[in-house]
Amino acid sequence: MTIGSPESAYVVAYPHWVDTRLVGINAGYPTRDFAIWEEDFPRTLEIEGPKLFILKLDDSQSLSTLQSLYPQGHLRLFESQVSNKDFYEYYVLPVSAGES
Repeated sequence: MTIGSPESAYVVAYPHWVDTRLVGINAGYPTRDFAIWEEDFPRTLEIEGPKLFILKLDDSQSLSTLQSLYPQGHLRLFESQVSNKDFYEYYVLPVSAGES
C-alpha cells in the first residue's frame, strides 16, 4: 500500500549529503528535484495529506524544526545495508477532525 504523492515527499537539503535530483530519477520522476531547505518547511503546511521528509542523521536543526511544525509526526531510522548511509524518515499524517 502506498500513501501520499511525490508532491508531498521531500529530501531535506544538507551540504555534501545527497544529490536530490537523483532521488527523482530513481523514483521515476526524472524532472523533479525532491530537495527542500529548512527555511521552506512552513510552505508545506499548506499542502494537504500525508508528507514524508528524509533527513541526514546529523541534521538535528531541521529535525527540531519539523517536530515543531508537525508535532504529530513520526520519526523512523532507516538502516541502510550500506555502511554510513542510514537516514531518518519523518512521516506526517494529516490531523483528523477533533484531534489537536
